[in-house]
Amino acid sequence: MDGRYAGKLDALRPWLSEAAFMRQRVFVEIHWLLALAAAGLAEVPKISAADEAFLLSLPENFSDADAQRIKDIEALLIMTLKQLNIS
Repeated sequence: MDGRYAGKLDALRPWLSEAAFMRQRVFVEIHWLLALAAAGLAEVPKISAADEAFLLSLPENFSDADAQRIKDIEALLIMTLKQLNIS
């Protein structure tokens, strides 16, 4: 989506950008957590209706700042793993 065809593909950026991919990851991970909580697993606490509504609002309100925060956390994690020789 960058470079030569960026102008022609700009309309697709909300769906195909790195931030869009991260927003979809957040969406899937939230729904996975809610499914685990609904399954009644002892290891996963129940989620209140208010907390569920909050979680479901996160992908809807996802911003570029949220995407950058994810990138920052992942970079720190990678650096830490390399320092521990776990990667």
